Amino acid sequence: MRHSALVLAAVLALTTAGCGMFGGGAQKAPKADPAPPPFINRVWQVVDAADIARGTYYVFVSDNTLLVTAPGAPKPVLGRWHFAGGGLVLIEEGFRYPADILEQGEERFVIRLHRPGGAVDVRMVAVR
Repeated sequence: MRHSALVLAAVLALTTAGCGMFGGGAQKAPKADPAPPPFINRVWQVVDAADIARGTYYVFVSDNTLLVTAPGAPKPVLGRWHFAGGGLVLIEEGFRYPADILEQGEERFVIRLHRPGGAVDVRMVAVR
């Protein structure tokens, strides 16, 4: 049941991220945007981290919303994320954590979170 609640929350976040209205007037030819990084709009599950529970889910939504849900947590945490200084910044419950991207691909995503107590490598795999 918990897994289905996370998947539902992720689907809702992903489907509402791209909603918007187009204004009238002259339209310019769209620019070719580079492909987004593979970690965006995917559900990731932590498989190894020193101080993050195995099984914690992360979703980095394209509108810069961050959804985190840990095993046994009463509710998911909604935060923000953005690119900065060649890496990421995760904002969870008002705390900012710079993060280096160590590996990113279709199946694996590894980041190094810089927290006040020291750096923590977080290894995640894509949830299918």
